[in-house]
Amino acid sequence: MWILPAPRQFPSMGLAATPADISALQAKTPDNCAFACHQHTYDKKNKITGDDTSDYYHVARNNNVTLRIDVLRTATQALTQTATNAAIIASQFRMGVYEFSDTLATIAAPNADLAAVGTAANAIDLAYSYQDQRDSQTSYDRCPARHQRHHDRSRRRNERRDRGEIPVRRHRLASRTSR
Repeated sequence: MWILPAPRQFPSMGLAATPADISALQAKTPDNCAFACHQHTYDKKNKITGDDTSDYYHVARNNNVTLRIDVLRTATQALTQTATNAAIIASQFRMGVYEFSDTLATIAAPNADLAAVGTAANAIDLAYSYQDQRDSQTSYDRCPARHQRHHDRSRRRNERRDRGEIPVRRHRLASRTSR
């Protein structure tokens, strides 16, 4: 099972998760905003210099406001626990966790150690918004489509191999002889 959380750059992932969280974040921001934008700091040459700890992401974090990205992270971790509890035999399930913005990032490669996958899911977090407020860092066409094409090719190759149309690859260790 592969888990591909929603793009971390979707602005809605930085929205406070519940009506109470929305009200709490709005009360803490000067413009009554319910979005927890995560931003960098920049120098005069427009180069990134660090993390803007006064952005609304940090306001939300410092005031225990739950964001949608937090709900997604918790749900992913709960899914790993549900699969662990439902397993009848050891290593019955394998899970991998990925996220995407402008690239596909592996948070946890497919693994039968679901506790490790759940722990790795702690890395699911909100991406930075950029100074020019572009949303172009999420390539909806390129990133998930590329992953899907790779998955489809692998599936078709495995189906052809299972039907005997292509031979099973055997890897041989190359032996070296010293002269």
